[in-house]
Amino acid sequence: MNEPDAKAQRIAANHDFKRKAILGAARTIVQRSGPQALTMRAVAAEAGYAPGAVYFYYQGKDEIAAALVAEELATLARRLKDADAPLTHASAAHRIATLAEETFKSITAESHLLDLAAEMFDGGHVPPEAERLLNGKLISALTALGAPANALTEADADSRRLTLCLAAMVLGAAVLQRSGRLDMLGVDAQDVLRFGVDRLAADAA
Repeated sequence: MNEPDAKAQRIAANHDFKRKAILGAARTIVQRSGPQALTMRAVAAEAGYAPGAVYFYYQGKDEIAAALVAEELATLARRLKDADAPLTHASAAHRIATLAEETFKSITAESHLLDLAAEMFDGGHVPPEAERLLNGKLISALTALGAPANALTEADADSRRLTLCLAAMVLGAAVLQRSGRLDMLGVDAQDVLRFGVDRLAADAA
């Protein structure tokens, strides 16, 4: 490798390292204080950078938020694939229930990121490249969640509908639990989720 190529690689590696450090700082802020505390100035202070320096790596707060959500979706997709891998010979209904529960646990464990994701999908000003990344990770997570649906329905369109219904059910249960509404009603979120998933799988079979 010649010197210009080696120098370009070092610059790229350093740029990537600093982007990851900034993203780690942003995650810390969101987990500690919620998405409303995520500002470019706060991220810079947490990462140990001058406020203006962060803009060299991210265009703004929305791009950082999108990167955080995309990272969480990628983690979720991996968890779902790992959870589904040992269930090759299990029934589709059991696989769906397992993946729904794993999704619920993952989402509720990162409740502040759930709030951040809601903001992103509700009109955040995300740069096109970050938007493509975010959508790609969302599709990957939905694909992993809906893998068992292919065993319940022959039509691709029906499989997609079943997957989206399942995702909506899990997200709804997570949002209602986070808001405290289910506790107020004396209802357990996972009981509701199990009931809904069982009915969904039975109707699709």
